[in-house]
Amino acid sequence: MLDVNAQDFDVSAALARDPDGYALRTIKDRLETMKSGLKRTMDKGLPADQFSVANNLHKSCQTAQDLVEQFWSQPRK
Repeated sequence: MLDVNAQDFDVSAALARDPDGYALRTIKDRLETMKSGLKRTMDKGLPADQFSVANNLHKSCQTAQDLVEQFWSQPRK
């Protein structure tokens, strides 16, 4: 089992050793869960300053999903 929440989890190492995409899916799923939680919180309503922070975190999760996908797609040596 892959613990993406572990403090010492090495994303790049996990993706580099992941020919079948299991680590990729696990990481992207965790990021999606974070995005969904942030979206629910924003939809409930937040003060403007907190909404801005939550929105930036939401965008960061999407960027992280895109980056892990790109990293995983690179040829492995």
